[in-house]
Amino acid sequence: MIARMAGFHPSLAGWILEDGYGKVLSRPILSIRERELIIVALLSALKLPMQLESHVRGARRVGATEGEVAAMRKIR
Repeated sequence: MIARMAGFHPSLAGWILEDGYGKVLSRPILSIRERELIIVALLSALKLPMQLESHVRGARRVGATEGEVAAMRKIR
């Protein structure tokens, strides 16, 4: 994904890594699992299937169960 973003603009990949992943995902309030589940619910509600599938895989990689992911996908 980072290489694809760099193809759009050289600075975009760095911004995503530093701000998107570094600053946002490192905040201590929510776990990465909780964040991914919330993102799954939001993308499902917004009907953004390409981004949704990416974050469904991400949620599973960070420990979300199939049941948790399925419940978040039903939120509309």
